[in-house]
Amino acid sequence: MIIKNKDFHDIHPMHLHGHSFWVVGLGTNYSDISRDTFNFEDPILKDTIAISRGGWGALLFTTNNPGFWM
Repeated sequence: MIIKNKDFHDIHPMHLHGHSFWVVGLGTNYSDISRDTFNFEDPILKDTIAISRGGWGALLFTTNNPGFWM
């Protein structure tokens, strides 16, 4: 999943209810997203990240926690 923060004034904290995720890429300009720069070898496992102003984050996660999530 790629999350874009199109707000150029505020950093946006990103989390998934009920799941952790691997961060395979982060960037400060959402026009520079390139799969060639993603880290699929040893991505860090997180439950929250900060998406910078006008930036993006590329996440991998397993949908293994069924339920009603906000």
